[in-house]
Amino acid sequence: MMTGDFSMGWDQGPVMLYLYGTAARVAGVRLPAETDSRPWAANNRYNYGREVFFRENDPERIAFAARIVALFVAGALGVAVAVFAWRRAGPLAALLSAGVFMFLPDLLAHAGIAYHDVPMALFFFLGLWAVDEAVRNPTALRATIGGAVAGIALGVKFSALALGPAAAVIIVAEAVSRGRDREWGKRVALLLPLALVAMWAVLVLLYRGDVTLSVLREGVASQVAYSKSGNGVPAVLFASARGVCTPATPCETGVWYFFPVALMLKTPAALHLLAAVAVLGIAGRRRWGREVLRSPLRVLGIGVLVYLAILMRARLNIGVRYALPLLPLLALLVGIGLARVWEAGARRVRFGIAVLLIGYVSSSLAYYPWFLTYLNEYIPNRRDAGYRVMVDSNLDWGQGLLALRDFMREEGIDGVYLSYFGSALPEGYGIKYVPAPSWLRLPAQPPLPNAPRWIVISATTLSGNYLATDAFRPFRDRTPDRVIAQSMFAFRLE
Repeated sequence: MMTGDFSMGWDQGPVMLYLYGTAARVAGVRLPAETDSRPWAANNRYNYGREVFFRENDPERIAFAARIVALFVAGALGVAVAVFAWRRAGPLAALLSAGVFMFLPDLLAHAGIAYHDVPMALFFFLGLWAVDEAVRNPTALRATIGGAVAGIALGVKFSALALGPAAAVIIVAEAVSRGRDREWGKRVALLLPLALVAMWAVLVLLYRGDVTLSVLREGVASQVAYSKSGNGVPAVLFASARGVCTPATPCETGVWYFFPVALMLKTPAALHLLAAVAVLGIAGRRRWGREVLRSPLRVLGIGVLVYLAILMRARLNIGVRYALPLLPLLALLVGIGLARVWEAGARRVRFGIAVLLIGYVSSSLAYYPWFLTYLNEYIPNRRDAGYRVMVDSNLDWGQGLLALRDFMREEGIDGVYLSYFGSALPEGYGIKYVPAPSWLRLPAQPPLPNAPRWIVISATTLSGNYLATDAFRPFRDRTPDRVIAQSMFAFRLE
């Protein structure tokens, strides 16, 4: 990012690379020289990241600095949710919407992760909001702001392309609601090119003067192909298919219903009841017809339907994090609907809502600090057997290394056999191990004085995904002696 060379990050937008990179610079990161003699010379960012974090710097210091930026973005998203709800439905709706949003397990899980998903949720929401404002009252300023925010969103993550069809639906909804308002149609037609120019100008600035946006176009094409491929591994959603997909042995790499089901399983059951109450609050005050199309909440419904439809066409069942842009929209619909029921309801109704809210918050916080592994009350033995439902970044993103280190220290374990799903180097955290089959090859370590008496297997590799062979199948029939960070399974070897 310092030189304008996007060769290691061309398939992601540059906005967060700039921000996280700045945080790392402030923390004193030292970047190794890029020479052909290095193992990551062929633009392998995983190996380069390992080199930066674990060979040249203090990994915990650098990660902490980047996570401060991530937490700031999550806080900004919470504020945006509250402001939108206040402006469209009042202070009680703002309080309830922000409260519902900030206690979503996946928001708690990803708020501190220095990646693109929560920033994408922020700018997708801001983009929808800006477009809706510009369409309701088209002016040059609003069109410029809408285009600029859309450009930033696309510079965060390429899935912000969903703003295009969402904007089209918003324009159609407004046009139908206005009937034969030709003056409005003329203003929109004249201002749409201005919005596109503003978006292009922002992207040229982000890509350091690339007026043809060649890097952006190449990245978008790559991500479209990637979303269709399903990441080359079978979908695991109550499924038994495991192993690596190849042309010789093709396998199902995605199911259309994954994201609706995954969102249901990764949100508390109490929230589902609150959502049912909220539907009554929204539907009870709605006149059907053109009034619905002009509703102050229409942008939320359009955003949910358009983005979910795009997700259901993709085959990326590897992470419900791709659905994070839906969370602020859904939280707003729930919070605003609850506020209407609360304001119109009797004391008994309010008491029921309060009880459900307490149950919702309690269910989420019960997973502290391992919110990423959250599964709701519908899943039996959900804490220890979640990998049988879904894996990869839905549950296991390599987050358990520090907990593994603490476990080994507490139990006086000198070393373990380790199968790890993640790109970090365990030895960078002081973990001594003998490498077992893993997602990325773990480097050989100095010999241990004695053969390990424990094997630790990440949830994803235990499920058999990403491995050429189902190496750990016998362990799936055993009860682990310890579950670490709810995502790493420790078995004592006899």
